[in-house]
Amino acid sequence: MKACPVKKIEFVGLPGAGKSTVAELVTAALEARGFHCIDRASYRCIVGAEHARHNPIRRKIGYLRYLLSHPTRLVHSLGFSIAQKPFVFNGLRRCYHLTRKLHNTDIFVRGGFASAVNAMLVLDQDLLQEIWGILYLRPMLEASELVRLLEALLEDLPDAIVYIKVDGQKALARMGERRDLVGPIGDFDRGVGLDAKTLDRSATDFTRIIEIAATVRGSLIIELDGCLSPEIQSAIVVASLEAISP
Repeated sequence: MKACPVKKIEFVGLPGAGKSTVAELVTAALEARGFHCIDRASYRCIVGAEHARHNPIRRKIGYLRYLLSHPTRLVHSLGFSIAQKPFVFNGLRRCYHLTRKLHNTDIFVRGGFASAVNAMLVLDQDLLQEIWGILYLRPMLEASELVRLLEALLEDLPDAIVYIKVDGQKALARMGERRDLVGPIGDFDRGVGLDAKTLDRSATDFTRIIEIAATVRGSLIIELDGCLSPEIQSAIVVASLEAISP
């Protein structure tokens, strides 16, 4: 296996941007080039197997123990949500989702899976996407808590961020197509209260989150035009990663 240029890649973008599709193509292309990758499905299987080793009570205790040992992560995620206006309960609920994902990351790293093999972790719907979700389509009025939150998450932030950019109208159209095929998947896929203007403004906040995260972590940012075919987008990502491969 080739040496990996980065340890963790996260695909981000508005709902309907095509994150999962492009991530799957990138994973396959990297594997074909001799890189070992762990995709979202494999990652979930690994973490799920670790959870399954314990009964529900022990799993809850493990989650609470994680929160107590990393208090700033919960405090700053809640602070980031509360700093935005108006207050929405779903913003706090997304803080819970973020800390659950952080706990899963801790299980993955603590279990030695991250270092046992020379592999790239290729994820979509991960930490940065969840941080954007905390806004819950509210305009980001206060960024200082975001900086504190990202600094608290420093060691778990991705080394490479792939941002698939689509406009609000395109995102709405793709979400509608997906709902027709499989039904609504997530909060923002239900179309309630969504319009192209809101999504366009929220995309601007997404850009701010990515830029600040990249500054904090020193991450590589790969921006993609979501109107390009998934195959072309995948080729751009692979070429960008190969360019920095040791």
